[in-house]
Amino acid sequence: MKSDKEKGLSAKANKFSESEEMVLTEAVELQPHRSAKTTRVPGREVYNEIELATQNTDLRRAQQELELSRDRFAKLYDFAPVGYFTFDELGLIREVNLTGAQLLGVERRALANKPFIGFIADANGREVFSNHLEEVLQRQGVQRCAVDLAGKGGAVIHGQLQSVAVDAAETKDSYILCSLIDGTLGNQLETEIQDAREYAENIVETLREPLVVLNSDLQILTANRSFYQTFKVTPEETTGNYIYDLGNRQWDIPKLRVLFEDILPNDTVINGYEVEHDFLHIGRKTILLNARQIFRKKIGSHIILLAMQDVTESKQLNEKLLNSNDKLESTVRKRTDELIKTNVLLSQEVDERKSAEASLKGAYEEIKQLKDLLQAENVYLQQEVSWQNNFGELIGQSGTLASIFSLIEMVAPLNATVLLQGETGTGKGEVARAIHRSSTRKDRPMITVNCAALPASLIENELFGREKGAFTGSDARQIGRFELANHGTIFLDEIGELSLELQCKLLRVIQDGEFERLGSPHTVKTDVRIIAASNRDLEEEIGNGRFREDLFYRLNVFPIRVPSLRERKEDIPLLVNHFVTKFNKKIGKKIETVSKATLDALEQYHWPGNVRELECVIERAVIISQGAALKVSDRLNSTRKKDDVSTPELKALFDLEHDHILQVLKHTNWRIEGKAGAAALLGLNASTLRARMRKYGITRQ
Repeated sequence: MKSDKEKGLSAKANKFSESEEMVLTEAVELQPHRSAKTTRVPGREVYNEIELATQNTDLRRAQQELELSRDRFAKLYDFAPVGYFTFDELGLIREVNLTGAQLLGVERRALANKPFIGFIADANGREVFSNHLEEVLQRQGVQRCAVDLAGKGGAVIHGQLQSVAVDAAETKDSYILCSLIDGTLGNQLETEIQDAREYAENIVETLREPLVVLNSDLQILTANRSFYQTFKVTPEETTGNYIYDLGNRQWDIPKLRVLFEDILPNDTVINGYEVEHDFLHIGRKTILLNARQIFRKKIGSHIILLAMQDVTESKQLNEKLLNSNDKLESTVRKRTDELIKTNVLLSQEVDERKSAEASLKGAYEEIKQLKDLLQAENVYLQQEVSWQNNFGELIGQSGTLASIFSLIEMVAPLNATVLLQGETGTGKGEVARAIHRSSTRKDRPMITVNCAALPASLIENELFGREKGAFTGSDARQIGRFELANHGTIFLDEIGELSLELQCKLLRVIQDGEFERLGSPHTVKTDVRIIAASNRDLEEEIGNGRFREDLFYRLNVFPIRVPSLRERKEDIPLLVNHFVTKFNKKIGKKIETVSKATLDALEQYHWPGNVRELECVIERAVIISQGAALKVSDRLNSTRKKDDVSTPELKALFDLEHDHILQVLKHTNWRIEGKAGAAALLGLNASTLRARMRKYGITRQ
């Protein structure tokens, strides 16, 4: 048990927690009791052993509870919101809890045996603390003082110290228990509370709604300005009166009695309690009451805050609003029914319109596709008319040409692929047209693609088409020649000029009948008949690695070799008459006769350019001829023959043409095709120029 002195000190140290005192009390009471000496009496030895075992068990339990209490005390001591210090008589710190160390901003273990006076901020405070220690040691009870401490980072702490002296029983020395409270926040809090109280009083006075304060006996203690103004009373008439007696008992309202006597005793807060009454000075009003019952500890009684809100006008307006709302709802329902009926009719009309739009859209898409196809066909036909080789029909009656007619008649009705081979200018295009005109596809166009005339970078675009934006500059969608020739015929002239990459894609079209436009992942199906032509020896090109063997086999299903003009010289008179008639009409001349000498000269010439060269010679002759007889240039002398290279004039002519072609090729840096190519400068087809280069043995060094 604690001594009387300790109890007195603990009672006066009101800042020490009750839990600490409880822990110390339990620690003393739970000390092991010393067993009294017992006299061994026969028959009671067993009883004493049992009692001793019981006492040992109680002692162990008490020891465990003591350890638990000690742990609780240690936690309370360390984590208490107040800083606790133990000083010796000189003011050295012997013990400190965590809160005290944190207030000083120093680690707990670093404070051991440090003089507390060293943490005081000023000399005056250090003197106050020294006097405080003397008073604590000389006087009984709790002693208090205030000092400014230097906290962490130079902060000043307004410390409140409460100390008590305690005598150590073992050493008979005194030590001081001290609590430290940071008074900075307390002072600030008191200031804020005072400011808040004044602010609250101002708010109550400035409230627009009436407010009255009643005691537990329903006597009026005070009210705000709005209450006096609203009910036309003065403070003298209200303060101390019962609420029921206010205004000659005009406030004796049954519903108000129900509020105070039945409802409010059971509920601390009442919101929106409606009272309608005839008041003395202001007439009949509807008021909402908000009541709050508050218990005041200082006087041990309740007060009632009664706030009032005049809702008379708002209630009248609400009733008018409800009436208007009923009328509006009736009008809205009526109008809604009309709108629903109209909406049903509009929905039906919209559905019909959507159906019609869908039908029109489908028709528009179909028309657009047909329009695009017709435009593409029109563009192609215009190009075909401008590019047409003007050879006329296949003209001749030679046996060689008759065999060609027989082959055309044999293969035309079929859909087999045809490969035309022969020298440049022999009329391979005319043979292709003759096959198409005699086929079942004659009602569809025959699309011609000159593989040698198109640049290598655009040939794929021309064959397969492109999507908008497929490459830089492609600002519109273009239909390719294969798609344009669907259900018709496509004539691939000079197919030997295709690159190996395009040969691979062409092979797929021949095998599967499908391809993709440039810039599109979608596969396009096509049904075309392919007629290919080449002035090159494709088998030789295969050996040189410039032509795919599998493509050659696909094209060479029905080969036709178109003979050169040298092989059918008997057709020259018919061709001459045909071209004279054609250019008479074109130029406006009237050439009527061709002398036998002229025909002999034409027949004896070797015609390296074949029918195309003959056409050019006749056109020039019609231009330069005077009168009705055709005159041909002297260079077609009957004595000049292809193999007679010993003739000086002919050899000079060959050398002149060889040198001229070589000079132009060097000028164009050996570029053959294109606007700035050698073929364009010489006025020849690119394939014709290549044939002349092979003839003269001209190769790039």
